[in-house]
Amino acid sequence: MGWDFDIGVEEHVTCRGCSGDNCHPLRVRVNQGGKVTQVDHERVHSETAVPSGRGTSVAIEFSCEDCLATFFVAFQFHKGVTYTGRAPGIPDVRQVSEGGLPAMWRD
Repeated sequence: MGWDFDIGVEEHVTCRGCSGDNCHPLRVRVNQGGKVTQVDHERVHSETAVPSGRGTSVAIEFSCEDCLATFFVAFQFHKGVTYTGRAPGIPDVRQVSEGGLPAMWRD
C-alpha cells in the first residue's frame, strides 16, 4: 500500500520542550474502548487498559534529537469528529538520559 503525501514545509511536528524540529516517532498507541495496541521499534503489543474517553484515541510519542525530551501528540475520534491535542494523563514533556531512545523510523 503506497500513499502519496502532499507535505507542506510549514506543517511539521516541533518539540514541546525546546521548539526544535528534529523529532522522531518512538511509538504509536491506539486505545479502542480499552483494547490497546502499541507499535514501537521492536514489536506490536496488545493489552487491556482503561478506555480513553468515548471513541478511539491515537497517541504518537516523539523524541527530540536536540534536547532529548519526549512528548505526545494525541488524536481522539468520536462520532465523525476528530480532536487533537495532548494525551490526557501523560506528562506533556519528559526528559530522557543522554543518548535518547530508539526511534521507530529514521531516515
